[in-house]
Amino acid sequence: MLSQDLVYDYDQARVEYFPKYNVVYMKWRSDAHGDDYKKPFESSLRLLNFNRGSVFILDMSYSFVAHSEDLSWAFETFLSELSKTGCSRVIFVFKDIPDGENDNIRWYEATSRRFEVRTAATFDLAVSQLCSI
Repeated sequence: MLSQDLVYDYDQARVEYFPKYNVVYMKWRSDAHGDDYKKPFESSLRLLNFNRGSVFILDMSYSFVAHSEDLSWAFETFLSELSKTGCSRVIFVFKDIPDGENDNIRWYEATSRRFEVRTAATFDLAVSQLCSI
């Protein structure tokens, strides 16, 4: 039997698989750029590939503006790879902050072109939406 880590912990983010919900949850906790930005997303892809068909919940309640190179990588590379994992649904956890202070609207728009997308104010509210998706 193959073994897979269920948690990846970084200074900037935590990525975790919740088997009870078949959810990969990534939560930002500080600003990140370059490899520090990419590593949590790459760990999310590992978990999503190992747990095919999982829902991806991206918690962006810690708000920051990413570097344009990081966003380009995320929208072109990460979202393309995400679509190959069998994931078809993404739920964002957002604070209600004007987009000039974060990248929430850009993430929502880029992701909704390829996936069914929902938003929630907390992880618990995101998980409660799973039966309605």
